[in-house]
Amino acid sequence: FINNLINDFLEHFSVSLNDSNSNFKDIYSETTSSHKPFIKLDSENFFFLSPLFSGYTFCNTIQDTLNSIEFSRGLGTRMEKFVKDLLQKKQFNYKYGVYAPKIQKKEGECDLVLEDEKRILFIEIKNCGLPYEFESTDLVIILKCLGEGMLKAQKQILHHKVHLIENNQKMQLYKDKNDTNVTYIVDNSNNKVIYSISLCASEYAFFTSGVIAQRLTGTFANLIFHACDKNRESELNKLNKLSKQFLNLIEEYSKNKSNLTNN
Repeated sequence: FINNLINDFLEHFSVSLNDSNSNFKDIYSETTSSHKPFIKLDSENFFFLSPLFSGYTFCNTIQDTLNSIEFSRGLGTRMEKFVKDLLQKKQFNYKYGVYAPKIQKKEGECDLVLEDEKRILFIEIKNCGLPYEFESTDLVIILKCLGEGMLKAQKQILHHKVHLIENNQKMQLYKDKNDTNVTYIVDNSNNKVIYSISLCASEYAFFTSGVIAQRLTGTFANLIFHACDKNRESELNKLNKLSKQFLNLIEEYSKNKSNLTNN
C-alpha cells in the first residue's frame, strides 16, 4: 500500500523529462515546474528541482490537490507548533496566549513572546502563502497576500504594544478567552525595547528583508491602495481596511509616546 501511495504521489507531481519546460523560450515563459516540481527520468528515478525554483508552488499544488479549507486553517497551528518545538530544543523560554476582554481592555492573542530583563520580542506567525499569480508579478495579488500575512502580523503586534500601555505595562495571558487563570504575564514596567517579527512562509523571499519590510509597513500606514482595473478594486478592500486599523492604533499609541517617529 505504501509503495503504491508513493508511486501515485510521484506520478501526480512529476512531468516527463521530454516534456520538461518544452515551451520555454525566455524568463517570462510559463514553466512546467511551477506546478510539478519532479522531473521523471525513468520509471524509478526522479529529479527534484531546487526549492528556490519550485518550493512554494509545490506546496500550493499539494494544497490544491487536497482541496481542503481545513488543511489551510490547520497549517497555521502546525507552523506555530513547529516554531515552539524549535525553541524548546534550543531551551528558549517563551510565552503565548490571549488577553481576554472580560478582564482586560482590548482583546487580542499573542502567538509567541520572548522576554528578558531588557527586551520583549513579539512574534506573529502567518501561513498566508503567495499564490501562482506571484510568478506573473500580479501586484494586486501580492499586496493582498502581504496584507493578510506580514502586514496583518505587524498590526497585531502594534495592538500588543497599545495594550501594554493601556494596562500599566502588563499583559496577562490566558490559554483561551474563557479562562480565568493567568498562564503568563508580560512585564514592561521598566520600559524594555520591544521587537516585532512577522513569521511568514518561505516563499515571501526578498519581502522578508528587514529594510523592505520596514519601508512597506511605513508606506502601508500612510496610503490607500487602488487597482488600475476597477473590477479588481474589491480585492484590496481587506488591505485598506487593515490600513485604517493600523492608523487608529498608531494614533492610540502616539497619545502615550512622545517624539514618536515614523519608524
